[in-house]
Amino acid sequence: MQRNQNTARVTALVATIAALPAAAKCLDYGGGHGVLVRMLRDIGLDFAWFDKYAENLFARGFEGDVDGHHQLVTAFEVLEHLAEVDADLTRLFAPEPDLVLVGTELHSGYKPGWWYFMLESGQHIVFYGARTMAWIGERFGYEAIVGPEYTVFVRAGFQLGAMRRQLLNRIIRRPVTVTNLLTLIPAPLLRRLSRYESRTEADHAAMRTRAP
Repeated sequence: MQRNQNTARVTALVATIAALPAAAKCLDYGGGHGVLVRMLRDIGLDFAWFDKYAENLFARGFEGDVDGHHQLVTAFEVLEHLAEVDADLTRLFAPEPDLVLVGTELHSGYKPGWWYFMLESGQHIVFYGARTMAWIGERFGYEAIVGPEYTVFVRAGFQLGAMRRQLLNRIIRRPVTVTNLLTLIPAPLLRRLSRYESRTEADHAAMRTRAP
């Protein structure tokens, strides 16, 4: 739950800095049980859920199509699990979303005993470095803003002003915690950025109309 809270804050801040409108269609790729999608919709972002393997428990009724176009796609703790990296990344980037925000721990060279190997579970099978992320961006036509925990891929041609680009770099290129996230953005600039209105009540009403 704490990880979902952290990634929800990072996602909302990225969307705000990028000036995505409240109606922007967004997708959480590899969304697990739907906790993050529910949190992001509560914040006010129009997120949908997609996961090939997990059951959607918390965001039912808000399933999305991975092959459809979205302005923002997130994939947290997903890339390191991919068995078919080329095919899965191609499918992720093929609809040309404006922004792709991924979360995976980057390495800086082989280090025995690195905790992210997760040898006890065997679920982490692919590992990425900063150069890999930059290469992925170049391959699919994106600029990669790379940090130790998160990477934002910005589609070539997406309009992002100099101040907003600087802010994205500011929050992505250093470790992000709940306590320092908003402190990375100067308060006067943060007040100028857009805001979203929670979708909680609207989603509740929509689900009531769908109930048998």
